[in-house]
Amino acid sequence: MKAITLWLPWASLVALKLKPIETRTHERFACLQSERIAIHAGKRWDDDALRIVRKYDTVAAEIIKKYIKPNRDFLAGKILCTAFVYRVGWLTREHSRDALINARGRYGLFLRDITKTSPPVPAVGRQGIWNWFPPVEKRGRRK
Repeated sequence: MKAITLWLPWASLVALKLKPIETRTHERFACLQSERIAIHAGKRWDDDALRIVRKYDTVAAEIIKKYIKPNRDFLAGKILCTAFVYRVGWLTREHSRDALINARGRYGLFLRDITKTSPPVPAVGRQGIWNWFPPVEKRGRRK
């Protein structure tokens, strides 16, 4: 499965279905259209995220403060969810609420069917698109 790494708290906001559009300044992720992808929480924290998110969604901002930030060490370096990329394309200001950022002039991955991994799965991420192989569930022995 293809995967992308997002800084915290952005990856958590996607996993919580509060950010159904992931954005970039480039269109290199266009190849992910019609793919189910894994969302990996990187070990970096975006110090500007709370200020940015507060402009678009005060509830999401409170969730960052009360739940995501206190748990960032637990979340970092893990696959938090998978999502289906049903559309990609250049965004307008009208997409800003779903992107939780000024989306004008940014490229977006429109996500649906977001499914949290429970518990989050440790993984070594990297920049760009990379391959993640979900762990195989162990089955009991037959007698």
